[in-house]
Amino acid sequence: MAPHTMWLDPLDAFADRWLTAAVVTLSSSATARNVATAWMTTYESAVALGHAHDEAQARADNAYCLAVSGYELPAAQHEDHSCGAPRAPARGGANL
Repeated sequence: MAPHTMWLDPLDAFADRWLTAAVVTLSSSATARNVATAWMTTYESAVALGHAHDEAQARADNAYCLAVSGYELPAAQHEDHSCGAPRAPARGGANL
């Protein structure tokens, strides 16, 4: 993991990967770990298959949406995520 003093740009794909890895490793919520694991494994698989990082992130975001739809979450926890909304491209282009 990155040092805790590192500044994370929310538009950089690295922030998603770093924070998702923290949830997978540290969360006490099985639901959060399962959803984060879906995102992380999809992202890593897409990169391993040769997809650009922005495409891998888009695929991982779709996996997240599919995973989160399998859980009954209170509206306040679920309404702000971007499932179904277009995501801004990662800063720095396709190959971060």
